[in-house]
Amino acid sequence: MTYKVGPSIVGLVTLESLGIPDPKGSYQPGTEQRPLVSGGVRNVGLPRLEWRWGILSQVAYDALRVYFTGACNQLFVESRTTEDRDEFVYFEVLSAWPLEIEPEWFQRVDFRIKFAVLGETAIP
Repeated sequence: MTYKVGPSIVGLVTLESLGIPDPKGSYQPGTEQRPLVSGGVRNVGLPRLEWRWGILSQVAYDALRVYFTGACNQLFVESRTTEDRDEFVYFEVLSAWPLEIEPEWFQRVDFRIKFAVLGETAIP
């Protein structure tokens, strides 16, 4: 399994096929945790995803920009849900493209894309 992005669930392409290295992905099941009377916690709010690259080349940045055309985009992605296993899930998301970052030597350093998860989905 690998990371994918696309405008529709059937239009997903791997980042690798676009010449983009896989990011380090993180998943949060909610925007915050609320304490329960039992002593446990409950996740509330939309789940969140984040894709991070330590260094992203200008070519890879430009390839991503084809899918992330504005500050906020509704897309479909396949992304890891845990950092310690190869568990990937298909999500419908709203992406938050970062404010313009000046490249350093034709690359972006510590580049991050954040997603609000609208829902999990399956390939038809």
